[in-house]
Amino acid sequence: MKKKISDILNLYKNMSTPAKASIWFLFCNILQMGLGVISTPIFTRIMEPSEFGITNTYNSWRNILIIFTSVNLSYGVFNNAMVKYEDAKTRNQYVSSMQCLYSLITCAYFIFYLLTRNWCNSVLNMSTSLVVMMFADLLLYPALLFWSGRQRYEYKYKSLVAVTLVMSVLYIFVGVVAVLLSKDKAMARITSTIAVNVAFGVFFYIYHFIKGKKLVVPKFWKFALAFNIPLIPHYLSEIVLTQSDRIMISKLESDAATANYTIAYSIVLIMQLVMSAISASYLPWSYEQLKAKNYESLKKMGNILIVLISGCIFMLMMFIPEIIYIFAGNKYSDAVYCIPPIALSIFFMFLYELFSTVEFFYAKNIFVMIASVMAAALNVGLNAYFIPIFGYHAAGYTTLFCYFSYALGHYIFYRRICKKTLDIKEIYDRKFIMLLSAFMFAVTITVNLVYDKILIRYGMAVILIAVAYIKRNVIIEKFRMMKGKE
Repeated sequence: MKKKISDILNLYKNMSTPAKASIWFLFCNILQMGLGVISTPIFTRIMEPSEFGITNTYNSWRNILIIFTSVNLSYGVFNNAMVKYEDAKTRNQYVSSMQCLYSLITCAYFIFYLLTRNWCNSVLNMSTSLVVMMFADLLLYPALLFWSGRQRYEYKYKSLVAVTLVMSVLYIFVGVVAVLLSKDKAMARITSTIAVNVAFGVFFYIYHFIKGKKLVVPKFWKFALAFNIPLIPHYLSEIVLTQSDRIMISKLESDAATANYTIAYSIVLIMQLVMSAISASYLPWSYEQLKAKNYESLKKMGNILIVLISGCIFMLMMFIPEIIYIFAGNKYSDAVYCIPPIALSIFFMFLYELFSTVEFFYAKNIFVMIASVMAAALNVGLNAYFIPIFGYHAAGYTTLFCYFSYALGHYIFYRRICKKTLDIKEIYDRKFIMLLSAFMFAVTITVNLVYDKILIRYGMAVILIAVAYIKRNVIIEKFRMMKGKE
């Protein structure tokens, strides 16, 4: 055992800085999502469902508004800027000028809010004091995103891991203390999160202006806006797909219903952790295969990975009643019927990852935007129609249908790229994907019928575990193959 640990440590020491950074950045992503999942059972037990629902509705609005106030300048265009401007001084100036740009945009939105305060408050369903605090968060939090984005690009993983760990712990600790000491627990939970964001954000906000010393640099502003504004529909569509359900449930039904739906979504985040880990290994490997035109390898690996994702989703569905009880308690038991369709959405998210990898590799970003906007518009329309009729459970099935449409749209565009750019019909195994998709749809429909039949559920789970154990060497070998190609 000691020898194995020593071998692992030696292997890590001999890794390049980018390889070490990739491991730690993946750790950061899993840490943030993992602590979010772990903390949910704490807050569901010290808050009422309606209070928990209010906090999640706030988070949904905040995640939508930050796209407009920051123009997502810390995302798509940022890495391109780091490539374009290589020396440290220019990068510092770029970041400080971007801070000035988004600060002016945020202030303009804040002035608009002040002029239309009553109308905005009614739309957001928030008090003036809460919206003002939210704008403080919107102003300062992107500074942290600029800093973390640069740490990732320059492989400075130690400081990023430290800040991520401290903030993740503070979100939980400060939040629990605030909720326990307050009568208005929803407000306490929201303001505790804002306090942590502002405390770290203000430090990096000042830090970037001191380091960069530039506020207005026209060529930086022009470059950033020209690159990012066309992508706003894509960024907004992604947020709408993941966040609009909760806002609409809160408006059309109740905050308690939003809480139930949020619990279902939070449990499915476990699957997203698995998918993120798989994608982290698959993405660089798939780029190498596309570059080398090893399409058969991509096809075989695609089949292995979607079977693996399907198996994980299947296992999650088999234990949903028990997971909800551990995760949130009996008062959220009604959420059990939302999880199967939301969980199956992860399957189609992964299909989207397979298809969009080809789109991004060949720089067909317009296809990504078109598919994203169409799926988001469909999501809002279906929710508006079905939630008043069938209640918040309908949102799970509209989410599934929209991610199915999302994957289908990207499949159509990916196949077009294959025909026109690669001169082949397609890379991935269409028939296999269709058969597995049909099987997973059947499982999702059937699983709701056996939740009270524990022996059937456990028996099915044991069979899948046995198959996975028998095929374990194949799975391990395929992942080693991907790692070896990185």
